[in-house]
Amino acid sequence: MKKMTTKQEAYREEYREYLMELFSKAWNTRPIDFIYTLLRVSGVQYGHWDPFSEILDAFEDYNKFLDFSDTLEGKAPFRVGLLMYCQAIEITAIHELFANLIRCCSGQDFVIKPFIESQKQKKREPLYYIPPSANTKVKILKELALKSNDLKFQEIFDSFYNDQIRNSFVHSDYCITSDEYRWTEGGPPSSVSLEYINELITRTFAFFEVLLQAWKSWLIWFNNHPKYIRLPQYEVFELLTNETDGLYGFAMHFSNGQRAYFERYSEVVDSRNLTLNKDGSINFFVGDLSKLEMEWKVDGKVFIG
Repeated sequence: MKKMTTKQEAYREEYREYLMELFSKAWNTRPIDFIYTLLRVSGVQYGHWDPFSEILDAFEDYNKFLDFSDTLEGKAPFRVGLLMYCQAIEITAIHELFANLIRCCSGQDFVIKPFIESQKQKKREPLYYIPPSANTKVKILKELALKSNDLKFQEIFDSFYNDQIRNSFVHSDYCITSDEYRWTEGGPPSSVSLEYINELITRTFAFFEVLLQAWKSWLIWFNNHPKYIRLPQYEVFELLTNETDGLYGFAMHFSNGQRAYFERYSEVVDSRNLTLNKDGSINFFVGDLSKLEMEWKVDGKVFIG
């Protein structure tokens, strides 16, 4: 994201405090599900099929324009800023991240598609569906947070999320004057000051800057964490890390010698013996159940650690 201004730095500190508490609570409450959340566990993908990585690249491109904002005249900085703003608050991967972080904090399992119940099936087209809107997902997130006694989430999100601004801009239902941003659909004609728009964009840049830093720092943190975790049912959970990316995957070792794994790279998502349930939860193909033993093993050998 763009280099911090003094005001962004203040917002950054505000958001960092909340996000550090949220990530830490998720890890301490449901560590394995927290790892699934950080890795964005999903189905297998080969080639560039990750919209999240694409939007991160897009932000870098947009920032190149904003670097020249001092030389841009009139409305141009607001147009580019609002373009980045609307794309940022629409990112599905971010909504899913927060849904699963909140689920972890309340002791629930990770799910791949936490908003699946809100999508609508297209009539006579069984392979196609209408995904929930950003506003619908934000409402669901607020409800999840409230149920988990997270009273800060709504305040944090409301500090930069404005659905009327998002909706009017993406539908080209807006006008920018010398001092106002105006829109006409969805109710009586309305307007806000450009100072408010600038505040909204500034807060959003600060929030996503800190969020992405927190996400990355947790992935790197696992480089120094013990690589094997014993689980109650005699499975051994292995963290897969490297110096550059930190945590990039995991392996699950079963006492019958079976192994399952998930790995996420920039262009490839690979897994083996991992199954995706209809409700969005994940499961593992364990193999021959009769050969399971009451011992922790890795690759068929007794694990001592």
